[in-house]
Amino acid sequence: MAQSNTLSKLFGKFARCAFIPPVQRLINSVYVRLFKIDLSGFAPLKTYPTLNALFTRALATPRPIEPNPSTLIAPCDSVITACGAVQDNLALQIKGMSYRVNELLGKGEVLENYSYVNFYLSPKDYHRFHAPCDLQVTEVRHFCGELLPVNTPALKKHQKLFIRNERVVVVAQDHRGRFYTLWRWGL
Repeated sequence: MAQSNTLSKLFGKFARCAFIPPVQRLINSVYVRLFKIDLSGFAPLKTYPTLNALFTRALATPRPIEPNPSTLIAPCDSVITACGAVQDNLALQIKGMSYRVNELLGKGEVLENYSYVNFYLSPKDYHRFHAPCDLQVTEVRHFCGELLPVNTPALKKHQKLFIRNERVVVVAQDHRGRFYTLWRWGL
């Protein structure tokens, strides 16, 4: 745990550091090339004062959203790594590896008639998270933990990765009922 947390914290410090503009442009351009980031719809590369600003870039061009209030939208740019119905308080981390939903949520809730979707945001993805529908936040829970990577190799290697990692659980409500949205930290 300590090695992963240390690496994550060091990278975070580096990403928040504003270098002199020529060096920062080089760092940002290497990052964009390395992860094949498409910046169409975003501000020009030279406008990001830190790697973190690039990583958490805002949309410059709004995206069209389905106006039907019954529609749930994907809350982020991502790849879906697992999805399905919560059965016997279990959801899949990845094929063949499950986790207990009530442990992930941090309370004794046992969910029935719920579905789950695991979204993986890769380094190339737009790292802003949006509400999947018009909803009201009723509670926010923070859980300290490890900062393990959340990519596919890590999901296959570490049991209960989502539960072990630091996370924020947002409990919300809309006309359909209760929602749980989680942000998971990792490299």
